[in-house]
Amino acid sequence: CMRTQPFESNESYTQQGVEMTSAEASNSRSGHAQQRYVYFNTAKVMEHKFCTNKITTSLYSWYNVWFKLPFEEFRKAANAYFVVVAVLQTIPITTNSNGVPTTLPPLMLVVIISMVLKLKEDRARHRADWVANTSHCRRLPSSRSRDCAGGPMIDGVWTDVVVGDVLKIHNHEPLPA
Repeated sequence: CMRTQPFESNESYTQQGVEMTSAEASNSRSGHAQQRYVYFNTAKVMEHKFCTNKITTSLYSWYNVWFKLPFEEFRKAANAYFVVVAVLQTIPITTNSNGVPTTLPPLMLVVIISMVLKLKEDRARHRADWVANTSHCRRLPSSRSRDCAGGPMIDGVWTDVVVGDVLKIHNHEPLPA
């Protein structure tokens, strides 16, 4: 269980010709006394709600792609314009195409190709997220994690890392946290 004490030191600093300790110097800069406690591998970490360590850079999931992707495509000015023109072509008074929306097939082709390309890019993002989230790491678990705290270093994946874990990082190893 590691805990830091409030920032105090016997080192002396000179500010405007007055000799003072580092704690006094920091207090004089901020205008009031400050103390900060940092807790590692203790139950004190559990008092705070932290987000998970899961990385998500993808834009769509299986349940929102059906609404979000068409909304993004038809929000573009050019696509919205041609939808309005296609609707106006179906009204007998305003059409010269006998009620057939002739701009709709080319518009749908452009929109479908654009949606396929966006889905392909998002699939690559999902794969990159999976690789980052399942990367291996070595950690000393905290009391907040599911594993027993204070034990030996264990192998795990980055999504298992929680606040308070002590990580062992090797040279040139990526750190996707």
